[in-house]
Amino acid sequence: MAAKEVKFSGEARERLLRGVDILVATPGRLLDHVGQRTLDLSGVEILVLDEADRMLDMGFGDDIKAITAELPRKRQTLLFSATYTDAVREISRQFQRDALDVSVIATLSPDEVEQLFFEVSETQKFDTLTGLLVQRRPESVLVFCNTRHVVRELAAQLAERGHSVLALHGDLDQREREEGAAPKSGHQQRCHPGGHEVREHQ
Repeated sequence: MAAKEVKFSGEARERLLRGVDILVATPGRLLDHVGQRTLDLSGVEILVLDEADRMLDMGFGDDIKAITAELPRKRQTLLFSATYTDAVREISRQFQRDALDVSVIATLSPDEVEQLFFEVSETQKFDTLTGLLVQRRPESVLVFCNTRHVVRELAAQLAERGHSVLALHGDLDQREREEGAAPKSGHQQRCHPGGHEVREHQ
């Protein structure tokens, strides 16, 4: 099968050609840019493999190997993984030297976490959510939505009901996110009683 030709245009390509300090990318897209010579990885000092277990589950193992082949041998490699499977250990063995293992211990065991599922129609979602907030009176809540529009709409509706709400989505720049999440009167806005955070799910 003939190799697929991928063409890039626009701001992203121009910025890559000029050079950037930090690049966040999926393995496949990164290799596309390397193949089109719009990206030079020879000067990379730090490689971060985030959610390594998920990338391996999704079949990106060969892509990771191809990417590391383009990098300088002298570099720092950081690997993050929710689980430490044999496959993740092998990736670590191949791409890290004298690695320091840092484990984060969960504060709650699975047996201590209550999980509830509510099957409701689209028109009942908001009333169900607000009913649960009134009934259970949680200290803080994190709500994920699938679009920025829904994030803004839900945050506005909750605010109208008297809830303290912080909306986070991709249209906010870093300054706006930091200002929105900054402590208010000595309390974190997202953590004081009745404070809720609505995020875009990506």
